[in-house]
Amino acid sequence: MKKLLISLLLLPFVSFSQGVKIIKGNPLPPAYLYRIKDQYGSYQNEIFHSSIPSNEPVILLKYEETGDFIKTGWYTALYKDSIGYLRYGAVMVDSNDQKFLRTTDTSYINHVVKLSTAVGEYNKLTDSIRVLKNKLEAAKFRNKVLSQKIVITRLEENGAYYAGLGITIFNADIKKTIKYLWVKVVPYNPVNDVVAGAKEVQCVGPIAPMDFGEYSFSVLYASKIVSKYKLISVRIQYMDGSLYSVTDPQKIKTILVTDPDDYNKLFSPSN
Repeated sequence: MKKLLISLLLLPFVSFSQGVKIIKGNPLPPAYLYRIKDQYGSYQNEIFHSSIPSNEPVILLKYEETGDFIKTGWYTALYKDSIGYLRYGAVMVDSNDQKFLRTTDTSYINHVVKLSTAVGEYNKLTDSIRVLKNKLEAAKFRNKVLSQKIVITRLEENGAYYAGLGITIFNADIKKTIKYLWVKVVPYNPVNDVVAGAKEVQCVGPIAPMDFGEYSFSVLYASKIVSKYKLISVRIQYMDGSLYSVTDPQKIKTILVTDPDDYNKLFSPSN
């Protein structure tokens, strides 16, 4: 497995080390990749891809002309694992590359196709590794957050006239139902100065295990300049009478998950 990974990591440099010239052309829409070199055939059945975007270069393998009296130019091309034919004028090609494509043979075409396929597999592998890495990071983040038993996914000023408070709470305890919950916050203005002293609000449950609770307090401060809140502490009383609290600043940062990316890491099924 280790040798395979090393070989795949070296693939992007193979074409240079072996001196293989790979020619790419930018399609000029509408560009069609035909199955056969006959523009008069069945339109639907003899086209691999229609309207290839100009920002998706195709790999050109050969150029040739067909026809006895009226010549039609064709490029043999590779696009999205399909080998087909592009009509002359459907792709932008450098004049020197055009000359080179007139001289290519079957061995050259096979070599480039194999190399392109290998690079494609390399790209798929790196994509898979990146997805796996993201899933592992999400799992670590999820374990770190959910181990605190409580998550605050919304903490915002939501007053219509004076400073209100909106809170969304996720009960991360898999067994216990929350009966009461107290949240202490400090208000800040738009330039990050403290507006007033801390206040604690009481949220009444029940919030079942692994479920959300939403709360809104229309007036928390008689102020019009509060723009946000800093979370100071969370205290919980469960239905069985047990208590739990979070007061440590580092743990407070952990349980406050209001960033959309962090929220997706925590709750998205794909992670």
